[in-house]
Amino acid sequence: MIVNDWRNANYVEIRSKQEGISLYLDYIRFAETCPKNFGAVVLLRMAHEAHSLGFSNIELLAAGGSGIKGHTWSEDFWGYEAWPRLGFDTMLHPAMLKLIETVPHLHGMTRVSQIIQADLQWWKEKGDGWDMTFDLTPGSASWTTLHQYCLTRGLLP
Repeated sequence: MIVNDWRNANYVEIRSKQEGISLYLDYIRFAETCPKNFGAVVLLRMAHEAHSLGFSNIELLAAGGSGIKGHTWSEDFWGYEAWPRLGFDTMLHPAMLKLIETVPHLHGMTRVSQIIQADLQWWKEKGDGWDMTFDLTPGSASWTTLHQYCLTRGLLP
């Protein structure tokens, strides 16, 4: 179920920071033969386990997107769109903040989660990858988003 043609591996690291211990995900890719929503189920299990072990968050680079930050992606990544829908979030990059000044219904937003909720299609077309975090604090917006995603797809009872 796991595939990565470039390195033939997916990486999960444990990182210690001032704020606590983080789980870091790098180059997470699943085979095309995986069942639909396999990644969401894996993240749900991983997040519950990380929380029970005392981790404060899960971090990753949600790669892909428009390249508005001045960085062209080496591959056709879609993490910038997928991970926020599963509860990862971050502050918008200054280049993205400047772009949304011209979009009336997005003006004033400061987080990826706000854009995703307001206009997912716009984010798919104009969004860009960035470091994102899943907050493992019980009751966080990350948990709410992930549980809602799983509930609406029949992945939770």
